[in-house]
Amino acid sequence: MIFVTSDLHFNHKNVCKYNNRPYDNVEEMNENIIDNWNKQVNPQDTIYVLGDFCFSNNFDDILKRLKGEVILIHGNHDNRKLKNSTYAHAYYINYSFKHQGYAFFLSHYAHRVWCKSHYGSINLFGHSHGNLQTYNLSFDCGIDTNPNYMLYSLDEDIIPWVQSRTQEMKENGRIIERDDKIFYQQDDVEYFKRKYEEKNND
Repeated sequence: MIFVTSDLHFNHKNVCKYNNRPYDNVEEMNENIIDNWNKQVNPQDTIYVLGDFCFSNNFDDILKRLKGEVILIHGNHDNRKLKNSTYAHAYYINYSFKHQGYAFFLSHYAHRVWCKSHYGSINLFGHSHGNLQTYNLSFDCGIDTNPNYMLYSLDEDIIPWVQSRTQEMKENGRIIERDDKIFYQQDDVEYFKRKYEEKNND
């Protein structure tokens, strides 16, 4: 299986306060996230961490306790020594791949446009801790956005969301079929502004 997460902030003692995480201290947070990770992940699984993995230099002490093949995307709080980690499989600034017929663009920061976004590729991002409004086919994978601080499964969580989101975009004229090609509208600020206002007025 493939999993995605972001902004774990291991060893960042203030992240519990900043993001209202339900832990009394950073040690409790570290252990709970590690435990959740290892309950979900098998050794043969791949996990993409989209930045802000650890807030200290002892990242290998944590990485060696985590199951699976860990691929790191650089975040603004990450030490660049992470790219030399003994226990991470790879380290990128951003990364693209295909899975089950879908194209994914992985980055720490959210984008308004990204590689092949007008052809329906999906931007998986972090950094915003659930505080950024969803835009087109972009998905905040931050651990603060997932109940009980679990990882997102690409097949069980993200692809079903993409399918639902695509249907919504079709119904609202955000996807155009032309000359046997499908184009995804890029500038939908006004549409999502209306959706946001409608939601808050309910």
